[in-house]
Amino acid sequence: MRKRNLRAISLLLAGVMSLGLFAGCSKDSGDKKEPGKGGGDKDSIVIATMSETPTLSPYSHNATAGSYMNLLTYSTLFATDMDLNPQPELVESYENESETRWVFHLKQGVKFHDGSEMTAQDVKASLEYAKTFAEVSQFNNMIASVEAVDDYTVAIETNGPSAVLLTNLCSHGNAIVPKKLIDEGHDFGEDPVGTGPYKLVEWKRGDSLTFEAFDEYFGGAPAIKNMTW
Repeated sequence: MRKRNLRAISLLLAGVMSLGLFAGCSKDSGDKKEPGKGGGDKDSIVIATMSETPTLSPYSHNATAGSYMNLLTYSTLFATDMDLNPQPELVESYENESETRWVFHLKQGVKFHDGSEMTAQDVKASLEYAKTFAEVSQFNNMIASVEAVDDYTVAIETNGPSAVLLTNLCSHGNAIVPKKLIDEGHDFGEDPVGTGPYKLVEWKRGDSLTFEAFDEYFGGAPAIKNMTW
């Protein structure tokens, strides 16, 4: 129960922070601030944080600081809303066909940071890859198998009736990344490549992480173009 409460609080804080970051500077983003009030463009922000993420991979950690970074660079099939309910993110629609079979129809035209388009093969590979990491096993241990039905349809079979599948698909531990990079042994911990609203520019360990807006983000390019943590 304590773990569940801590996870809910973390998700809520992450959601509040995300809304503030993406919406807070949307009005007149090209204007300058008044002299003596901080200076700089309104499309840039610097955020002071007490903790540094241990990695930029979505799979090899279960840290709050890491989940903030993952929200910037990766997307998941579902995302948690302000009431902690799972809502489709990379999914257009879905059906629960039986007690153990779920079918998800993906949004089309979603781009990864490397320019490739997300397909069902990427989703299948990502969820199967995630299951190899003990750090996020609590978010995918109910998944028995994943099937790429066609280019934009994925079927998930659970190992029994699961009331938490959609909620767990919101977790950074089930983020979607390119299958090609998984196959190549890409280091997502150093170079995060997802479908999230931001791309990593630079990570100065012990000092800062710098991100820039991903102009081809499927949710619309963020108003805040430059972000430093």
